[in-house]
Amino acid sequence: MKVYAKIFLIIIISVCLVSCKKKSKTEVLPSESNQLSIDNTFGDNGRLIFSDKNFYKIHLIQNNIVLSDNIFQSFLGVFSLSSFNYDGISDFSYGLGGRLDIPINEDVYDACILNDRSCWMTRAGIGAIHYNHLGLPVDTIANRLYKIVKYDEDRILCYGYDTICRFNIVGLPDLSFGTNGFIQTDLFAGTTEYLGDFYTYGGGIPFLVKKIKANGQLDNTFAMNGILDASLPKEDNYHLKIYNNKIYVFCSVMNDDHTFSIVIKCYSLNGNMDNSFGNSGILILTYSKPGISLFASSTVFQNDNIYILSNCYSNSTNTKSVLSKVKTNGLEYKSFGENGFMLLGDNIGIGTDIKIKNDKLFILAKYEDTTSTSIIGSSILLKYIIK
Repeated sequence: MKVYAKIFLIIIISVCLVSCKKKSKTEVLPSESNQLSIDNTFGDNGRLIFSDKNFYKIHLIQNNIVLSDNIFQSFLGVFSLSSFNYDGISDFSYGLGGRLDIPINEDVYDACILNDRSCWMTRAGIGAIHYNHLGLPVDTIANRLYKIVKYDEDRILCYGYDTICRFNIVGLPDLSFGTNGFIQTDLFAGTTEYLGDFYTYGGGIPFLVKKIKANGQLDNTFAMNGILDASLPKEDNYHLKIYNNKIYVFCSVMNDDHTFSIVIKCYSLNGNMDNSFGNSGILILTYSKPGISLFASSTVFQNDNIYILSNCYSNSTNTKSVLSKVKTNGLEYKSFGENGFMLLGDNIGIGTDIKIKNDKLFILAKYEDTTSTSIIGSSILLKYIIK
């Protein structure tokens, strides 16, 4: 009997150990159902609604959030900016009561905001104009430019149809960059700087990425002679981010039922596919309900997580904003939201931008306000706390 008792005790202990091991494996990606919460101290219960403006882009600076207008609606003759602090209170020293409306008579291509709340704006036929926080022009750049971003606290990075150029904050060329502040490129959809090097990308299909050294020369050790072809068949809607020495390419791919899924491809900094990410370097995100298409509009990284703001739609419904979350190694949080996707709200339409600061997530989207009489629509800014 003592022998049987010992055997029974060993079996019980073994079952407990196996159970514990199985439990630890299932906890690799913990439940995320309560990991995002709306910040009710921000604005009106966690949101700011702009009933007369369809703001498009979020700019996070030292003490303020600045929203910039939808560049595709600049034909209306005014480009608007709105500034407030991180609690959602208007910055009354900015423009008129926290709002800056700049008269324009040509297309606006892009805008960036500096820490002093001034705005550099690229405009058709003019180049770039620098406006102070009162909306007065103070500097200009005559070169034909397309996009503009803040490079650091003292410089801006611009790119046109065949050049990348770097200027100081008053518009003078940075002579330490390329040739007299300019380098040549034939890819102008976007440029990302990382560890002193520049990754310029574009081309649609194929989607190409070039690595350019800080001195303006092509890095021939990257991918194939300095050029990475990151495209796959039936893909579109590309953008690129670099995080923790990895290159992430986001795009949409058409499925057999003619819906679209989000594709994330991961590469090392030398241009090789990172096979440890997802399924041999590729992760495909398909919405949990059939007949729904997904298009990634903006992404941010936080610790080892990627937050993806997407627009989902079907033939029978309006476009809505959804948020998804994956690990930087390509694992999905299926418990986040509903099967990995969190619908932001029935009245929240196209999502345009997402930013993160100090574990606070800011999302900008079109607001479907049935009471608004504005011909350009309304927008909403949401603030979430990442726990």
